[in-house]
Amino acid sequence: MSPAAEADLERLFDFLLEGCETSEDIARAQSASDAIRAAAQHPAQRELIIPFGNTGYRSADFIGDGRVVFNIGGNHYRLIVAVAYRTGWVYVKFVGTHADYDKVDAASVEM
Repeated sequence: MSPAAEADLERLFDFLLEGCETSEDIARAQSASDAIRAAAQHPAQRELIIPFGNTGYRSADFIGDGRVVFNIGGNHYRLIVAVAYRTGWVYVKFVGTHADYDKVDAASVEM
């Protein structure tokens, strides 16, 4: 990822940490950050599974045209990014609650 994308990801991680109340919340925020990095490095995937206990859960959906929807905070929040795979840049298109996400078109939303 580019230095600018890394800086954006750090700001997003800091934002997620503000809402953390337990060590489990912090671990989930770190998992989300790791998932974004993985998405930028593996453009051919359609979904990304992050281990959680004895099972896995779907944490990211690759919806096409470089867009990825991340489930964050136990599925309470959504993050939509556009990934420019050639440059490694990640553009944040939407951050909000699950309820807010239901009101937008993930394929076209812009911040």
